[in-house]
Amino acid sequence: MRDGIMKVAVLADIHANIDALDAVLAEARTEGIERLVLLGDYVGYYYEPRAVIEALSGFDCIAIQGNHDRIALAARHDLIAREAYFNQYGSGLEAVFDQFGKAEWDWLSQHPVSRDAVLGNYRIRLAHGAPFDPDAYIYPDASGIRFERVTEGFSGDAIWLGHTHYPFLRSGSPSIMNPGSVGQPRDIGGLASWAIFHVDTGVTAFRRTEFPVYGVLAECRRRDPGRRSLCAPLTRKRMGLEV
Repeated sequence: MRDGIMKVAVLADIHANIDALDAVLAEARTEGIERLVLLGDYVGYYYEPRAVIEALSGFDCIAIQGNHDRIALAARHDLIAREAYFNQYGSGLEAVFDQFGKAEWDWLSQHPVSRDAVLGNYRIRLAHGAPFDPDAYIYPDASGIRFERVTEGFSGDAIWLGHTHYPFLRSGSPSIMNPGSVGQPRDIGGLASWAIFHVDTGVTAFRRTEFPVYGVLAECRRRDPGRRSLCAPLTRKRMGLEV
C-alpha cells in the first residue's frame, strides 16, 4: 500500500449530531481506521457542531464541503441568509454561530466543494450532491440518464456522493456510492449509515451503527418545538421509538 493505509471510513451528512458521530468513530477505531473520507455537511439541523469538528480533527481527513457548510460560511456575513436558514431548517445554524471560534471556521472553510482523491491504486471523485452540481440530489432510484451525467468526463474508479441521506452502491466503471448519513439517516432512524473502503481490494462495505436518539430528540423539542422534520428521521421505522 502506497502509504500503509489499508482501509478508510467514508462518512457523510453528520449534521452536528455528536452522539451519532461518537458511536461511528468508536466503531471505526475498533477497526483500526485512522483515515476518514468526509463528504460534507458537518453542521446544520442539530446542535453540537463544535464537538463534531473537534472529534473529526483527531483523524487524518480527506474532506469536502456540503451545502449546509457552505450556507454557514455565507451566513457569517449575511443576516438574510441566516434568517432564511432558520425558517427552513430550524436553529441548527444558530448553534454554529454560538459555538464556533476561529479554529472551527478555519477547519470548515479549508475544504473544497469537490475533489479527487487517490487511495492506493484507486482514483475517486468526491462530491456532496453531484460533480456537475453540488446541490443536486442523486437518489438510489435515479434514472440511468442522471447517473450517466454523474460519471460524465470522469475516467477514474469511483464517485462518492452524500446529500440524500440514503446509502447505495451502483456498480460500473466508475462505480457510484453514497454511504448514507451519520447524523440523520432517512431510511431508518437511530442507525448511523457509513461505509468502509478497503484500499487493498477496492471493496466497499456498508455499516450501520446504533446511536442514542433521546438526547438529540430532547434538544429538538427544546430548541425547535413543533418542527417534526428534525425529530421524525431519528426514530423512523424503529418500533417503540417513532414520533
